[in-house]
Amino acid sequence: MFFVSALTSSKGAFHMSPSYAWGAGYADVVGHLASIRADAGRLRSAEAVRERTLFLIVAAPLVVLAVLTGVYGAHRRWRRRRAT
Repeated sequence: MFFVSALTSSKGAFHMSPSYAWGAGYADVVGHLASIRADAGRLRSAEAVRERTLFLIVAAPLVVLAVLTGVYGAHRRWRRRRAT
C-alpha cells in the first residue's frame, strides 16, 4: 500500500503535476499514516490493559491471603482469651 502511494507521489512530482502528486500520492500516504497511528494507539492501550490485568492476577490472591491471615489471627486471639 505505502510503496504504491509513494511511487504515485514521486511520479506526479517527476512530471511536475502537483495536483496528481497530492491527490493520488501524498494524500494516500497521509491516510496510511493516520491508520498506522490509530493502530499504534490501539496496541498501546491493549498493552496497558494487559499489564493491569497481569497485576490484578498477581495481586488479588495476595490480598485474599492477607485478609484470611488477619481473620485467622483474630479468631485465634479470640479463642485464647475465651479459654482463659
